[in-house]
This record gives sequence, structure tokens and C-alpha cells, in this order.
Amino acid sequence: MKINKVLNNNLVFSKNKDGEDIIVAGLGIGFQKIKGDEIEQKKIEKIFQNIAKKESTKLIKMLNEIPIAYFNCTEEILKQNHEFFENNFTNSTVLVAII
Repeated sequence: MKINKVLNNNLVFSKNKDGEDIIVAGLGIGFQKIKGDEIEQKKIEKIFQNIAKKESTKLIKMLNEIPIAYFNCTEEILKQNHEFFENNFTNSTVLVAII
């Protein structure tokens, strides 16, 4: 997976295997990277898919203000909820829960 645009040290734009735009989050994933660089798989903590173009600017602004630790914490809470209540959550649910 290649970087299409570095948003900040922890967020990059890329495309999934189907050519759809995605935002990839991970600690230091965009640090000293440029367009075309390969994304380090071990740094990927979260992938946000199915993002509409018109919403991406607003989303990027919000994501830039949220520490990566919040994503991890929220995801852990949702995983525990899934185990207890047997609910399935998507990446969108994680994002909404954080915001």
C-alpha cells in the first residue's frame, strides 16, 4: 500500500486494493514520508474506508485533533462491548464513538 498524501505524522491517505480512498492511522505512519512511499504495515493501527470525498476535508480536520491513543482506547472499549453484548461495530462506529 502506497501513500497518496501525508496528512500528519499519524495519518496518511492511500487507496485500498479496490482503488477506493482510505485514511490510514498509526503512530508515526506519516513521519518523514512523502507521496509514493510504501506504508509500513506494522505501523497500521486503523484504516478508515468508504469515506465520501466531500466529507474527507471535515474528517481530516477532526482526525488531526484526536490523539491516536483515543482511537486505541475506543476500539478496546468497543471490542469488550462486542464480547459482552455480541454487537458488531465497523470503523465508522469507532470514529463516531471517538468524536
